[in-house]
Amino acid sequence: MADTPTPETLGTTSGFAFEPLTILIGVLRHWKIFVLFFILSIPLGVLAAITFGTRIWEAETVMLYNPRDLGDDSVLRNPPLETQIHMVKILSNLEVVRERLQLATSLKALAAACDIYVQRKTALFFIKVKWDDAQQVAAIANTLRDVFLNHQLELLKKAAARELLALEVRFRNVTEQLKRDDQRLQEFISKNKIVDLDLEVKWNLEQLTSLELLLSNSRVDKDTLALQQANLEEKIQFLQAEAAKEKAAAAQTTGLADLNIRIERLRRAIYDDKVQRADNADLVKTELAFQRAKKLYDKGLISRADYDETHADYEKAQVNALDTEQITEWKRQLGVLEKMVIPEKESFRSEAGTMLQELQLKALSMELEAVSLAQKVSHLEQERQRVKARLGVLTDLQRHYSELMREVTARETEKMDLEKTLAKVRRIYESNTSDFTVISPAKVPLYRYKSNRKLIAMAVVFLANMIGLTILLGLELFDTTIKSAAELSQRFSLPVLGVLPHMKNADRLFPDDRDFALIEPFRIISHRLLQHVPQLGARIMIASAEKAEGKTMVAVNLAAVLGRQDKRVLVVDAQVRAQESERDLRYLISEKNRPLTGLGEYLSFQADSVQDIIWPTMLPGVECIPHVEQAVIPDLLASNRMRELLDETRQNFSTIIIDAPAANLYVDAELIAGLCDAILFVVRSRTCPASLLKKEIERLNGSGTPIIGFILNGVDNLYLNRV
Repeated sequence: MADTPTPETLGTTSGFAFEPLTILIGVLRHWKIFVLFFILSIPLGVLAAITFGTRIWEAETVMLYNPRDLGDDSVLRNPPLETQIHMVKILSNLEVVRERLQLATSLKALAAACDIYVQRKTALFFIKVKWDDAQQVAAIANTLRDVFLNHQLELLKKAAARELLALEVRFRNVTEQLKRDDQRLQEFISKNKIVDLDLEVKWNLEQLTSLELLLSNSRVDKDTLALQQANLEEKIQFLQAEAAKEKAAAAQTTGLADLNIRIERLRRAIYDDKVQRADNADLVKTELAFQRAKKLYDKGLISRADYDETHADYEKAQVNALDTEQITEWKRQLGVLEKMVIPEKESFRSEAGTMLQELQLKALSMELEAVSLAQKVSHLEQERQRVKARLGVLTDLQRHYSELMREVTARETEKMDLEKTLAKVRRIYESNTSDFTVISPAKVPLYRYKSNRKLIAMAVVFLANMIGLTILLGLELFDTTIKSAAELSQRFSLPVLGVLPHMKNADRLFPDDRDFALIEPFRIISHRLLQHVPQLGARIMIASAEKAEGKTMVAVNLAAVLGRQDKRVLVVDAQVRAQESERDLRYLISEKNRPLTGLGEYLSFQADSVQDIIWPTMLPGVECIPHVEQAVIPDLLASNRMRELLDETRQNFSTIIIDAPAANLYVDAELIAGLCDAILFVVRSRTCPASLLKKEIERLNGSGTPIIGFILNGVDNLYLNRV
């Protein structure tokens, strides 16, 4: 046998509590009721429109918003346009409008009738009013506009008056503070004799840089000269020893007078050399001073007298340090005369003495140069300290001067800003113009804006139809009977093996030797049935929850189809209670000439053998055991004789179909189910409640016999075609 659902899963529901498409089709089945609701709703809507409908008139005034430019930090800056939109309909403005026009309405209703808005991406300001009177609608729009403009102008003037008073006090305070700051600045300039501090600081910085560079070079020259003097001193000491030896050897040939003359010449040469080097050092010093004075004079920092004095010192140093052509000639002639007074003798010349004399002269020159460099370094150091001190004083003066200038400049700027702001505020205070310009006043409309009568009529019609639709939908939702195969599959975890359409003529549902209206649906059902119960001699019970659901019709049609498939089928009418069967099987029996005996006679031992109660039918391959309208004790359905009957017949028949009683009425179906191999449930559409079906399925599950599926009977064509 094919796999079937377990008992734990039978009768359970899944998904929604209802199948949406089935509900929708159920509502469509009652379209006549919906049409009735629609027809009745039309006069009802017309009546409501006449009773409650009104006519509305509309008027509109347009203004252009052109705000003054007061700056972002002004307390008089215009509020955002969105804020002004909400200020139009404040209660005080509406109260004034109501009093002026003597309107008999509430402020809330008046506010609801007014619509204030701004056209997108424009500065156009609209006041639109809707009212039930053509004359008053224009008056309301124009009056509300005038009240709003007057109120805005009053608020602006009050704010301007307060701002003007505060600005005047502040302007006086700033003016007095500016006078005090300017006086302090002038006193500082006069006291420190300031002309141009920035330029003077710049010159001193340049001079300090030059002095530091000269001082560094002079110190390097001084250190280098000291190293040269030390090296020269060593060489002089060596040559003195050598010259002493040579002089001792030549002392005998040299006269005392010649030696004195030579000594005197040497001293004079040394003196002349020292004087010459000192003059050269003074020349360098005065030249630097003259160059510095020339720069300061060009920049206007020293007077003409100071410049001329420095120039004279420089020219004097040039006279002392530089020989003229005449003095040079005199020195040459003096040298010639000195050689004539004491001629040099080749035999008395000493080589060591000559070298010693040259080195001593060179040492003397270095000594003079060292003295000159020392004086130069000392002078440059003093000048550097003096310039640094002056620069420090100038920096302090510059900082103090800048602070005073900043204070004065800030006060002047603040004063000018206050003057401009005062002028703006004063113009606003004295002006009677608004930021809004009226472009178009509201006029009395010639035609009404709209009437809500049509809307009311449509709303009533729509509401009435929605009520009707809701009622139909509620009826469908509260109708718990099974309506379609989709709903049956959704509510229960069992397959639907077949769907049978609703037919007005019930007699055509049962097959005979001439007519077989449902042959195609039952061919499909039989094919699916054999897939679930493929064994020979299978005992299949046809059950239903209630009476008249079509299980006898299903049993007969199923037997007829199986008989056409070369199977030997036995149909057993197990409805042993009197007058329970919706239609018995006797109409199928082909032998009409002998008394009938059936299941009741066999179970009550009125018939001896099974063959006595099996009757041939007009359907090929089908035989039946009928019920002959005599009540039998239902307990016999679970007796050994019933079991023997089924065991004997399964040896001779391919399929045994048992037409069982309704499960809801008696226990008969449960007694028979224990003797069967499978149960097939027949459900009539829109007849069997889902709760009852679930209950009976759970009852039959207790027998242990599997329920293989459903056959849905009497399905409406709408469900049959769409579900």
